[in-house]
Amino acid sequence: MDFPKKIRRTSKFQVSSFKFQVSSFKFRVSSFKFRVSSFKFQISNFKEEDIWEKIKSWWPTTAPPI
Repeated sequence: MDFPKKIRRTSKFQVSSFKFQVSSFKFRVSSFKFRVSSFKFQISNFKEEDIWEKIKSWWPTTAPPI
């Protein structure tokens, strides 16, 4: 019977695809962390008035609600 072999093959494939998903997820997390740290770095480079100007320019309305 060929059936158990098929199951084994499928499970191997599933495991490898799962590993791939995990690694891509890890990559996404690390890139997100990198973005956050670069964002923090940018903020630390600003003076406070500059931060408010940036937030105002990012905000959809004219000024952020305080």
